[in-house]
Amino acid sequence: MHDFLWLIILVDGPLFIGLLIASYLLNRLPPIEAGAGTGRQAGSSTFSVNRNARRGMI
Repeated sequence: MHDFLWLIILVDGPLFIGLLIASYLLNRLPPIEAGAGTGRQAGSSTFSVNRNARRGMI
């Protein structure tokens, strides 16, 4: 039973770390895309700059 527990930790450890990295990267990406609803709070400055640029083009 104890060996089985270590097997779960060894197999699940890298998977869990991979999920953490993936979620971290997904949380980092939205501010780059101004259209994303979730990235609006983090990238609000770029969002307003894009809006002002569009207004200037018109």
